[in-house]
Amino acid sequence: MEAIMYGGYRLCIHICFLFNLFIRCGYLPKAFMMSVIIPVVKNKCGDLRDLNNYRAIAVSTSVPKLFECIVLNSLQSKSDFDHIQFGFKPGIPPVYALTYSVSSCFSYSNGTRQGGVLSPYLFTRYTRELIGDIISAGVGCKMYGQIVNVLAYADDLVLMPLHGGHCRGLLRY
Repeated sequence: MEAIMYGGYRLCIHICFLFNLFIRCGYLPKAFMMSVIIPVVKNKCGDLRDLNNYRAIAVSTSVPKLFECIVLNSLQSKSDFDHIQFGFKPGIPPVYALTYSVSSCFSYSNGTRQGGVLSPYLFTRYTRELIGDIISAGVGCKMYGQIVNVLAYADDLVLMPLHGGHCRGLLRY
């Protein structure tokens, strides 16, 4: 990262030219997409011999991270449902609740890298329609005159049905 920070004007021009070519051609070289996978313990009090107690984090070099930051800056968009997603937001601590993990429903043979700069944004965009459909169901707990039926933190969703009938209605999404 220091090479980029102190590389000067000429380096910036070359990096800009390279990134524009990537975008115009819709192509990233295989070496550019390589990363090192670091296993990080999910629960330090859990069984450290259990492979399911580890999360794979992809660590990339600084140039691909810089590219992702630039792409992320141009992709930012808002939705009426973004206030439901509490994960991936600076300054918001993890929430511990009885949750249903969205990640267990999908195959991750294809997708974003955990630890990637763009990954949180892309996952939020991916789940936006699902969260919107759940909210539109119009059933759930009532708090201060508002129906609250889903909370999201990263890849965890908390469905908040008022009773079993509502639960079935929310799970159909």
